[in-house]
Amino acid sequence: MKTRVLFMACALAGAAWGCETPVDAVALRANEWQLREMTTEKGTVTLPERVPTILFADSSRVSGFSGCNRFTGKYKLSGGRLSLSPLITTRMLCTGGMDFEQQFQRLLAEAKRISLLDGELTIGDGKGKLSLVFVPRQAAETLPAPGASPAGDEGPSPDPAG
Repeated sequence: MKTRVLFMACALAGAAWGCETPVDAVALRANEWQLREMTTEKGTVTLPERVPTILFADSSRVSGFSGCNRFTGKYKLSGGRLSLSPLITTRMLCTGGMDFEQQFQRLLAEAKRISLLDGELTIGDGKGKLSLVFVPRQAAETLPAPGASPAGDEGPSPDPAG
């Protein structure tokens, strides 16, 4: 009974008490995730027209689109902790959006925590200052977004085979 109460407290309190709620790896890998919100030290950042995505494949491969360039690397989950290897990115130069892309990639590089709750994937620094909030791509495409590209114009889908 004590263990169950402690688990429930950890699930409710999460990082605030230093508890780790494991992320369901199957649910994490079931979707390509589209960025819904990015928060930096300066607050919430306006998303670019070509919205970033991330895909967690098999047990260790991550890939995605960061607004202009594609990225790939490896990840490791441990409870509610996430560690990403240094990401390999393409080196395309795009007009506009490069500042956003650099911030997005920096937040991924600083990622320490991950949670999946109520259909939202949140990746953060573990201090509550930096966060990336994603929703399943299909769900995101049904939401109206001002200035959004037509469906299918967000860049190529990640290739889970690498």
